[in-house]
Amino acid sequence: KTSLVLQLLKETSKGTTKARGQIVIENISILRKYSFLDYVFGGLEIATVIAVDFTKSNGDPTQEGTLHYMDTSKPNDYVMAIRAVGEILQHYDSDGKYPVYGFGAKLPPSLTHVSHCFALTGNYFAPEV
Repeated sequence: KTSLVLQLLKETSKGTTKARGQIVIENISILRKYSFLDYVFGGLEIATVIAVDFTKSNGDPTQEGTLHYMDTSKPNDYVMAIRAVGEILQHYDSDGKYPVYGFGAKLPPSLTHVSHCFALTGNYFAPEV
């Protein structure tokens, strides 16, 4: 428990000070607000995980203008976003491996049921790239 006592003083006409009272503040807590860099310098590691939305709401990947459209001459919006974030976060990930998952796609062999979580490597137990 910490207390703070502030003396209230008044300067007199003779140039001296005279006590006028005091303010007592009891039970003070000083909280430090940590910044992102405080955590990084303290050893923080960020484990980057990437997920790609394969639901139909993103449009047909064979149609230009949809989010998943694959053009061999330029990256689509997903690729650009993953690269932009990954280039920053890679410096805070010690092993440099990123699990990459997808959701919302119909997978082999049946192609009849939508999978809500699957590794894009094809191996659920080794999803890192």
